[in-house]
Amino acid sequence: MFTYHNMNIKKYQKESKKTEMKFKNNREKLLFLALGLSEEAGELDHAVKVFLKTKKSREKIKDSLGDILWYIAEFSNNFDWTIEYIASNNRSKLKKRYHEK
Repeated sequence: MFTYHNMNIKKYQKESKKTEMKFKNNREKLLFLALGLSEEAGELDHAVKVFLKTKKSREKIKDSLGDILWYIAEFSNNFDWTIEYIASNNRSKLKKRYHEK
Protein backbone atom coordinates (compact mmCIF):
# COMPACT_ATOMS: atom_id res chain seq x y z
CA MET A 1 0.00 0.00 0.00
CA PHE A 2 1.18 3.50 -0.83
CA THR A 3 1.79 5.70 2.22
CA TYR A 4 1.95 9.45 2.16
CA HIS A 5 4.33 10.17 5.01
CA ASN A 6 8.02 10.65 4.32
CA MET A 7 7.22 11.16 0.65
CA ASN A 8 10.06 11.98 -1.68
CA ILE A 9 9.44 13.86 -4.88
CA LYS A 10 10.70 11.10 -7.18
CA LYS A 11 8.26 8.63 -5.70
CA TYR A 12 5.44 11.17 -5.85
CA GLN A 13 6.08 11.82 -9.53
CA LYS A 14 6.16 8.10 -10.28
CA GLU A 15 2.95 7.50 -8.31
CA SER A 16 1.20 10.41 -10.04
CA LYS A 17 1.43 8.49 -13.33
CA LYS A 18 -1.03 5.96 -11.89
CA THR A 19 -3.75 8.61 -11.84
CA GLU A 20 -3.11 10.21 -15.21
CA MET A 21 -6.01 10.35 -17.62
CA LYS A 22 -6.02 9.17 -21.22
CA PHE A 23 -6.48 11.65 -24.05
CA LYS A 24 -6.92 11.46 -27.82
CA ASN A 25 -3.69 13.35 -28.40
CA ASN A 26 -0.98 15.32 -26.65
CA ARG A 27 -2.56 18.67 -27.52
CA GLU A 28 -5.74 17.68 -25.70
CA LYS A 29 -3.70 16.48 -22.72
CA LEU A 30 -1.68 19.71 -22.48
CA LEU A 31 -4.85 21.79 -22.70
CA PHE A 32 -6.43 19.74 -19.90
CA LEU A 33 -3.31 20.12 -17.74
CA ALA A 34 -3.02 23.87 -18.35
CA LEU A 35 -6.69 24.52 -17.59
CA GLY A 36 -6.61 22.25 -14.55
CA LEU A 37 -3.53 24.00 -13.18
CA SER A 38 -5.20 27.38 -13.68
CA GLU A 39 -8.31 26.15 -11.90
CA GLU A 40 -6.29 24.87 -8.94
CA ALA A 41 -4.38 28.16 -8.74
CA GLY A 42 -7.74 29.92 -8.52
CA GLU A 43 -8.85 27.58 -5.74
CA LEU A 44 -5.61 28.35 -3.90
CA ASP A 45 -6.26 32.08 -4.30
CA HIS A 46 -9.72 31.65 -2.79
CA ALA A 47 -8.43 29.52 0.10
CA VAL A 48 -5.79 32.13 0.92
CA LYS A 49 -8.41 34.90 0.81
CA VAL A 50 -10.61 32.95 3.25
CA PHE A 51 -7.61 32.25 5.46
CA LEU A 52 -6.66 35.92 5.63
CA LYS A 53 -10.18 36.87 6.69
CA THR A 54 -11.01 34.00 9.04
CA LYS A 55 -7.79 32.11 9.77
CA LYS A 56 -9.67 29.05 8.47
CA SER A 57 -9.03 26.94 5.37
CA ARG A 58 -5.47 25.81 6.10
CA GLU A 59 -6.55 22.34 4.96
CA LYS A 60 -7.92 23.76 1.71
CA ILE A 61 -4.61 25.55 1.10
CA LYS A 62 -2.76 22.28 1.68
CA ASP A 63 -5.15 20.39 -0.61
CA SER A 64 -4.83 23.01 -3.36
CA LEU A 65 -1.04 22.90 -3.16
CA GLY A 66 -1.19 19.12 -3.46
CA ASP A 67 -3.41 19.36 -6.53
CA ILE A 68 -1.04 21.90 -8.06
CA LEU A 69 1.84 19.52 -7.38
CA TRP A 70 -0.04 16.76 -9.23
CA TYR A 71 -0.41 19.01 -12.28
CA ILE A 72 3.29 19.90 -12.12
CA ALA A 73 4.14 16.19 -11.97
CA GLU A 74 1.93 15.45 -14.96
CA PHE A 75 3.38 18.32 -17.00
CA SER A 76 6.86 17.09 -16.12
CA ASN A 77 5.98 13.50 -17.03
CA ASN A 78 4.60 14.67 -20.37
CA PHE A 79 7.96 16.20 -21.28
CA ASP A 80 10.05 13.42 -19.68
CA TRP A 81 11.44 15.79 -17.06
CA THR A 82 11.77 15.08 -13.37
CA ILE A 83 10.36 17.52 -10.86
CA GLU A 84 13.89 17.67 -9.45
CA TYR A 85 15.13 18.86 -12.85
CA ILE A 86 12.41 21.53 -12.97
CA ALA A 87 13.27 22.66 -9.43
CA SER A 88 17.01 22.76 -10.16
CA ASN A 89 16.47 24.71 -13.37
CA ASN A 90 14.23 27.18 -11.53
CA ARG A 91 16.76 27.56 -8.73
CA SER A 92 19.51 28.39 -11.22
CA LYS A 93 17.28 30.93 -12.96
CA LEU A 94 16.41 32.63 -9.67
CA LYS A 95 20.06 32.76 -8.59
CA LYS A 96 20.89 34.64 -11.78
CA ARG A 97 17.86 36.91 -11.54
CA TYR A 98 18.55 37.95 -7.96
CA HIS A 99 22.33 37.88 -8.26
CA GLU A 100 22.58 35.34 -5.49
CA LYS A 101 25.98 33.98 -4.70
